[in-house]
Amino acid sequence: MNKKVKQLIEDTKNKWLLSNYTLESHSFFQEKLDSHKPGFVLSMTWKPSSSATNDNTEEVAELSTINIDLNLDSGNVRRMLFTNYNNNLEENLFPNQEDTETIIEWVEIQSGLEFGRQFTLIDQSETELTFQASVDNISVFPSGSIQIKFNEEGKLVQFTIDGVFPDESQLNWEPFSLTSDIINPIAEEQIQLIEIPSEEKEAWIPIFVVSSVFITNDGNKALSYNEVERPNSYIGKDTVLRWTEPKEGTLQTVNLEPKLEFSEAEVFSQADIINNDLPISKEYQLTITEKIIHFLQMNYPQDSGKWRLTGLWRDAGYIIGQLLPVEKDSKVIEHKINVVIDSEKLDVLNYVDTESLLNMYDFLSPANTPTLTETEAIEKLLPDVDISPVYVYDKSTSRYRLCGKLDSNFGIHAVTGEIVSLDVL
Repeated sequence: MNKKVKQLIEDTKNKWLLSNYTLESHSFFQEKLDSHKPGFVLSMTWKPSSSATNDNTEEVAELSTINIDLNLDSGNVRRMLFTNYNNNLEENLFPNQEDTETIIEWVEIQSGLEFGRQFTLIDQSETELTFQASVDNISVFPSGSIQIKFNEEGKLVQFTIDGVFPDESQLNWEPFSLTSDIINPIAEEQIQLIEIPSEEKEAWIPIFVVSSVFITNDGNKALSYNEVERPNSYIGKDTVLRWTEPKEGTLQTVNLEPKLEFSEAEVFSQADIINNDLPISKEYQLTITEKIIHFLQMNYPQDSGKWRLTGLWRDAGYIIGQLLPVEKDSKVIEHKINVVIDSEKLDVLNYVDTESLLNMYDFLSPANTPTLTETEAIEKLLPDVDISPVYVYDKSTSRYRLCGKLDSNFGIHAVTGEIVSLDVL
């Protein structure tokens, strides 16, 4: 066993007073940590030993198995889960359920993060607290979250950290300068007509909505959520896929098995590390396009000219090709095909078609023809458009830039002109 891993295991045993527990297993998995680059987590499963209850088998069965995940680089806790919501460890190791300040201090110690400067409390109930990544109380995107749960006895039974938590060193401070004069023209461009399924009305409902985007603080650019979250390997395409004749047969799909766990040797030698940011060469792009056309010739033989290849990117060790219809409709559930491709052989392995999801709403009547114009919708929607500051990760600089998050919780019924809550819909 690697010395570092052995030390982390020993430190965990001493820190949480696990002398009556046995390390049943440990493993390694990959996730994005503080730098937005792939990092590794040491995941441990601790089971109570028979000595914990004087060899009483029934009492041992009642004790919780404890799952503890650590950031392999820093040793900070990423997750701590007690099975059966039963925490039998020493009470002084954990915060009091009723003392929020003590809980926050405990989170800071376990995570190495600083409250107010890297995370803030966004929701709290009697048994649960949720924190969100922020810098000086301004939210970030993509975001990180922290969740703590207590059982009925007031004992902590779940502590999880997911995502990235930047600090002030990863951004350039500037005053938030977006005004309504800058925002309104951009908001008008983001208003679109969509159709939302309503089982209650048994029909598709046409609604004018504001598409949520991030506006750079200088007002020069609008960034979609997808644009920010895409890996560096993403390549935008606009290729209509055509063929002259179909191909016989259908794709023999392969069960996809993304690599979830890594061996200790792989972790410390950096062998077979999945990096979704690796570029996709032009040669690969041409071959992949040909392979996707061949796939369509077999599985969608009558659809020549009906699909566009809109993007390629790496994900979980594979390459994904996204296909959208050449003739798009307004339905909020987008008809698309994601084609999964072997990243080395470039063969099509599997695909996901959202048509099956759309078919669930075949019983709905088509949307009524809108009577409201887009200009009228803009006048009604603009007063309900919200803008709030948020630090957005910029992949080109590996830093965060101040933006305004533009969105609205309301839409306008395109037939009645009624203002409707999107949360209700």
